[in-house]
Amino acid sequence: MLAAIVQSSDDAIIGKTLDGVIKSWNPAAEKIYGYAASEVLGENISMFLPPNQANELNHILNKILRGESVAHFKTKRLRKDGRLIDIALTVSPIKNSRGEIIGASSIVKDITEQERANEELKKWLHVFENAE
Repeated sequence: MLAAIVQSSDDAIIGKTLDGVIKSWNPAAEKIYGYAASEVLGENISMFLPPNQANELNHILNKILRGESVAHFKTKRLRKDGRLIDIALTVSPIKNSRGEIIGASSIVKDITEQERANEELKKWLHVFENAE
């Protein structure tokens, strides 16, 4: 049943090693990022980072190595077509039967439309507040 939940989720669910090598990629990840699983399995998750956010992975990895999760972190990622998308990211450590951290799981929600709507709302609020 767990596999069916992962496959049916509207959110991307990605499993990776501590080195960032992608080990699992669900259909929602394909939809959000534009890459089929066959294109990304074995590749490094850094391929989705915009150049100005290279340090972000180190920050997340350090938290994972301490056994901490990163919850609802808003950031940007690159799609296959080169577009930047806004995402909400939750990353959790994956532990083996001995409690050792062996990887990380990411749940990714595409929030591009929500962020665009928020920016539009801010723009109109500014116009309204400055109207005479």
